[in-house]
Order: sequence, then structure tokens, then C-alpha cells
Amino acid sequence: MKVIEALESGISLETPAGKTVLDPKTHHTTVDVFLAEVANRGFKVLQTFSQQPPLDPASVCDLAAHPNENQQYVVDVKI
Repeated sequence: MKVIEALESGISLETPAGKTVLDPKTHHTTVDVFLAEVANRGFKVLQTFSQQPPLDPASVCDLAAHPNENQQYVVDVKI
């Protein structure tokens, strides 16, 4: 429980891909998202979307309201 409490306190990590923050409601991460294309054996970043929250898990999971929930949810994303 101490680890979960520490993570839910708003801890953030700086990674090579940017800032990563744990969402206390879903225990998924809020991260920077990059749209890129492959160019010259590397990536050319076309657009950056800063600090995108975990919207799909948030639609089915709320660990703040149900802290003892232990079900794994699979979000059906239809295009």
C-alpha cells in the first residue's frame, strides 16, 4: 500500500520521452504522445501532444471510488 500511496500522490518521472505521471483514478500513465514518420532510419516528429491522459481506461475504471477493484478491463476501441 505504501508504494500505491506514493504513486497516487502525484509523483512524476522525467523519461527520455518526456514527463510521465501516474493517474490515481486508473493507475495508467499520462504521457506525451508523438506523431512521427520514419525518415533516414530514424523518426521525424511531426506533431507532439503534451500530457495525454488515459481516457479509455477512465471510462471503465475508477480506483478512487473503488480502491479494492482488481478486475482487468479491456477497452474495445472501434474505428
